[in-house]
Amino acid sequence: ATITSQGTSLGNIIQYNYNGGTPIFGCYANLSYTKVALYKLYTVEDVDAPYIKSGMVNFGTALLDESTVAGSRKVEVNAINLTENIVATLANGTVFSIDTTLLDRDGDYITVSYKADAVGHYVDTLLLTSGATTTQFIVSLTVDKRLTVAEVKALDDLTTCYLQPVVVTKKYDKYIFVRDDTGSMMLFDGSNLYGKDLDNGYVLTDVKGLYKNYYGNPNITLTAAFQSKKGETVLPEVQTAPIDSADACRYISAENVTFKGDSLVTIGEVAVPIYDMFNSMAPVTEDDMYQIEGIVYYYNRPVFCPTAIEVMPPTALTQVEIDGLYVEDGRVVCAGAFRIYDLLGRDVTRLNGSLQGVYVVTTETA
Repeated sequence: ATITSQGTSLGNIIQYNYNGGTPIFGCYANLSYTKVALYKLYTVEDVDAPYIKSGMVNFGTALLDESTVAGSRKVEVNAINLTENIVATLANGTVFSIDTTLLDRDGDYITVSYKADAVGHYVDTLLLTSGATTTQFIVSLTVDKRLTVAEVKALDDLTTCYLQPVVVTKKYDKYIFVRDDTGSMMLFDGSNLYGKDLDNGYVLTDVKGLYKNYYGNPNITLTAAFQSKKGETVLPEVQTAPIDSADACRYISAENVTFKGDSLVTIGEVAVPIYDMFNSMAPVTEDDMYQIEGIVYYYNRPVFCPTAIEVMPPTALTQVEIDGLYVEDGRVVCAGAFRIYDLLGRDVTRLNGSLQGVYVVTTETA
């Protein structure tokens, strides 16, 4: 039986400090300490005395994927020197049930079952009685459910959680970036073992771990192996607005991006720091516009980590919505006295077939 604290400490599992620290028992945020457990010692003063013996039944954690979750376990009941059959009863009997209420006086098997329809921790007591001889043992069950990314983000730090199926957008070393229909987050594979062969598009199921907001990045530290299956390539989400903290761990794509030196990039007209996490940077110039894909990481503020960078090719202008301007063979022709500038202030009045986006038209002599 593991002791669980009901307090507000970051760690809620009471542990033993084997280094001899003070206090020797406590709720530690570091879950590497030895877990404290309670055991019940059975003693028989007279070897000929009648007794009934059985162990605690802990069903562990069951996941509520449907409206109800059910299961069972066959338990051996040992008995000796009894003169009457054993009567079995449950103290509560709402979540748990037994297949029989009468067992042989020399011992027998009894099947304990459960059926639950809500998340929670359930405990019951199974009583075994034969005349004046009696014993009891605990039956316990924890019911949890698989969560969406959005639901995981609402958890307290160091909460054990189970994740609904997610798809991999990018993997970097021990960090696996994933998303579902509700949002994006990352998985931390400390041993780099569970997900060493993953790539974009892999679908992960049975993900389990401890949730923590890691410097602003929603993160699950994996505590068990998951199932993975190769799927379709995942495309980045188109980003037109400036990125912020809510975009942490998202896989995005932005067009008409400009670089400011080698440390800033504009996304949604706002300058954002860049970090070459994926070793995907290439020589860039401040005069060109780019299409850029990558992962949004958060460290005190949004940081963009490119995975692919391409110069945006010029696009021929096919329509002009200003009187006196028209296109002829891909060239902007000014029928009046106009000059055309791009948003960087460059004169593109006579630039053949390369105008796209937003421009400033003046009444200066062309």
